[in-house]
Amino acid sequence: MEAFLYAQEDLQYIENADWQGIAEKFACEYDEKNKVYNQVKRGYLLYYDVNIEMLKEIKNDYEHYFELIFALQNRLFLFKEKQHIIVKEVHKLREENRTLRIENKKLKKTLTELEHKLRAFAKTKDDSKEKEYLKILKENYYLKTRIEKLEQTIEDLEKAEEINKEIQENITIEKPAIEIPPKQLPEYQTIAIVGGKWNSREKELLQEKLNTCEVIFIEPERTIAKIDAISNADIVVFDTSRNAHKYHEIVKQNVRKLFYINKSSAEEVIRLFQQNNNID
Repeated sequence: MEAFLYAQEDLQYIENADWQGIAEKFACEYDEKNKVYNQVKRGYLLYYDVNIEMLKEIKNDYEHYFELIFALQNRLFLFKEKQHIIVKEVHKLREENRTLRIENKKLKKTLTELEHKLRAFAKTKDDSKEKEYLKILKENYYLKTRIEKLEQTIEDLEKAEEINKEIQENITIEKPAIEIPPKQLPEYQTIAIVGGKWNSREKELLQEKLNTCEVIFIEPERTIAKIDAISNADIVVFDTSRNAHKYHEIVKQNVRKLFYINKSSAEEVIRLFQQNNNID
């Protein structure tokens, strides 16, 4: 509105303006007859000249605003990517759970049929069918074992699905009992890295540094599924850059020594074994 008043020259002191000086300042041509600068009403340039510092501040605020918007868009994009990964993992777990439940149901049905046959054999006491009886007995034992394993797997999947919702970046572990690692790089050992967000380059770098070792990278979502591999590893490194507190408790209960890093990089792991030691 103020700029409009300048353009309409609805101001008392406007005739005292240095019109030619404004033309030189902004490198434009002044048409005194038509009262314009390059076909733009002279009042607009006068307004800009009078308020140039204020307009610079407005421009800076405007640019800062768009920087904030851009930063927010990036954060939203990253959040969207993370949510997509979580949703994908949850869908995968649910589908695996559904498949196992169907298999479990079929096995239970087969088991019921076998138990009926066993009871029938027990009543007849027909020695000629002893081999078939033992075969069914063996199958019966196998099915029961298989069902127990399936039920445990289903339980583990459901537990993992719940914990996966709690996975965060840069979690804080309160006073972990950090073991002091050896002062030399490990050789011929299995090293399990649990959690984090490792890219292929960092994985390759770490494997190059520990070329005699087997390095296993376990995503936090797969902690329960891979708990046997974690338990059997010679060295377990818990990466807090992306993980869940409940997974920390599970891992801690299943290993004797546990080391910690807060960044998914080969350098962080190697640094564990370089404390007070010069290792290239």
